[in-house]
Amino acid sequence: MCFLAPGTLLDPTVAWEAVDARTVRARFTNGAHTISATMLFGDDGLAINFLSDDRSRASPDGKVFTRHRFSTPVREYRDFGPARLPTHGETRWLLPEGEFTYGEFEIREVVYNVRR
Repeated sequence: MCFLAPGTLLDPTVAWEAVDARTVRARFTNGAHTISATMLFGDDGLAINFLSDDRSRASPDGKVFTRHRFSTPVREYRDFGPARLPTHGETRWLLPEGEFTYGEFEIREVVYNVRR
């Protein structure tokens, strides 16, 4: 949402709070549930990371879910039509034993308003 559909962050259900010149905290509320995240920005004003404690990681057997901090660092922005988006990123768990990258992505093309 933050990196691939940034326009959705303008929704009134997202509340913003400045932490410092390069950091903001966002809270999204849906009914009785609220989640929060911290976004970090580079010197150029582009988002470089997203951190949250609101994602649960499944145990190896899939029976127990434990909340751990996760991050989504991104890099190498490019213009895709009207949007400037990161072309590379990772999804990482920040575990007590160290970082674990569980996903990597590369955006090569963006197509808007695709007919089904």
